[in-house]
Amino acid sequence: MKRYLALLLAILMVLSLVACTQEQSPDPGTTNPGTTNPGTTDPGTDEPGEKKFKLGLSFASLDALYFQAQKERAEQAAEELGFDLVVTVADNDSAKQLQQCENLLTQNVDALLCVPVDNAAIVSVVDSCKAKNVPYIAVARMPAEMENVTFGAQGENYTRAIESAKLIRQVADDMGKTGTIKVIEMIGNMTDQAAVERHEGFNDAAAEYNLEIVGTVNTEWDTEKAYNRFNDLLQVVKEFDAVYMPSDMLISGCFSVLDKEGLFYPVGDPNHIIVCGTDADAYAISEIYKGNLDFSVAADAFDVIMTSIETTLEILEGNMPDEQIHIVPTSCVATWNVKEIVENKSTWGTLNLDEYLDLD
Repeated sequence: MKRYLALLLAILMVLSLVACTQEQSPDPGTTNPGTTNPGTTDPGTDEPGEKKFKLGLSFASLDALYFQAQKERAEQAAEELGFDLVVTVADNDSAKQLQQCENLLTQNVDALLCVPVDNAAIVSVVDSCKAKNVPYIAVARMPAEMENVTFGAQGENYTRAIESAKLIRQVADDMGKTGTIKVIEMIGNMTDQAAVERHEGFNDAAAEYNLEIVGTVNTEWDTEKAYNRFNDLLQVVKEFDAVYMPSDMLISGCFSVLDKEGLFYPVGDPNHIIVCGTDADAYAISEIYKGNLDFSVAADAFDVIMTSIETTLEILEGNMPDEQIHIVPTSCVATWNVKEIVENKSTWGTLNLDEYLDLD
């Protein structure tokens, strides 16, 4: 009898231990103190944590150092600020970009940041974002219709082009050229609002500064087309004093053609052709420093992308900005200030300058 009672007590003790263990074990999907369930709690607490946002970032292309730098800065920001980032590049193919953007929306991004190939075509994506309640953030280039755009950040393209015309006049005067200055204008892709505004700004200012546009090169933001078409134009246009470029990505090809035609002379030479760029990227700054390029007018690439990202995160937290479009201030790197800028590393383009310029 005692043996049976002992066995019964043993069974009861085992059952009691099992019951205690089950009471201490969490239900599936809950979180113990000191552990983390991603996206639901902060480490070491039982309180709900901040959501980790997922941002989509669509680039028209990465041909320009300007957008390469923005991509790298956005990726750094994702690590620093703790959000997920999905980047796509359309290679200047509008249809490809539209598909990429729709794919990003199917991946349930919380917001879509976009540098469009075609400012009219991208409106369909803006409308899709509106329908899905996903903020559309315009980066550097604004869509043709802004009604459903949540926020945008860009440089003042029209004003920068006017500044370029003004500075061409200033440089020409410093060279002793007081009459009409004959200019070849390179034009970007006219489906891009930034290219349109730079073209219009330069043309509107030309008369005021006594500039005559004697030839144009439709580059379509394609460096190979820019080189070939500029080369073809110089077989016809033999007299010109300056070249205006709406993007620094066109500088290298321009110099190659000028050199081939025996027209490449450094700043300070009486035969120098005035050449100016736009964006003040690392390559442009290196050529200004070397005395080959006169100046480049810019809106800081990091300012544009970080304003876009930080404002996006604020919007997702429920804080709407006071302005729909943020305009990044215009700056200029030129032969007269380049040494100070390089020494102080005071613009975005100086951060990767060692890839193009040996200062040792």
